[in-house]
Parts: sequence; structure tokens; C-alpha cells
Amino acid sequence: VSVSAGAGEERGGDVAVSSGAGSSSSGSVTVSSAAGARVSGAVSVSSGESDGKSGKVLVGSGSSADSSAGGVTVSVGSSGSGVGSNVLVSAGSRGSLSLSGDVALQSSSGAVSIATGSASDESGSLSL
Repeated sequence: VSVSAGAGEERGGDVAVSSGAGSSSSGSVTVSSAAGARVSGAVSVSSGESDGKSGKVLVGSGSSADSSAGGVTVSVGSSGSGVGSNVLVSAGSRGSLSLSGDVALQSSSGAVSIATGSASDESGSLSL
């Protein structure tokens, strides 16, 4: 299935995918690839390239006035045999200069924890 917006001379069209609102809760939006016997498909979310300024990719949860806000989880699936994959958070660089953007882990009032997990063969290392 392919969903796309039309091209324009100055600006292309937008594509929006959203769930419907309900009196007590809204619907969910799920983006996933199907399971495969040997390999499942990839899911990619990215903004386009530009000679000027490229678009942002934002991942977040909504706010709540009466209860707790939703969380954001980034995780890698476990492996039955072999090695689990990596989670990489990195900031882009600026051309040939050694300047790059920032990577920040921040909490307004809660804790920020950085730790390696335990594994049967070897645990990961931690470098700051």
C-alpha cells in the first residue's frame, strides 16, 4: 500500500494519519511490518533531504490534564540465538567541520538512569 501527496511547484502536499476521537478514549494508530518466516520488513520514519533545511522527525506522547502522560519507549527486540541489536542516538555533523548537534537526556523532576544490562555471556560497557 502506498500513500503519497501530490507534488507542487513550490511545496508538496501533506500526508496525515490519525485516529478518530471518542467521548472516553481515542483510537490507536499502529505502523508495523508483517512477520516473516525468515526476515520481517523494516519500518522507516524519516524526513526528506534538502539543499536548505530538512524537516524534523518528532516522536512524543500527548499531555494529560487529569492523569499521567503517555510514555515513549525505544527498544530492540530480543534474540533467541545470536546477538541483540543496538539502539543508537546520535547528533548530525556539520559538513567537514567537527561540529555536531547535541544529544541530551533530561528529566524535569524525575531521575535519569544510564546502565548496561546483564547477559549470560558478557555485559555491555558504559562510557561517558
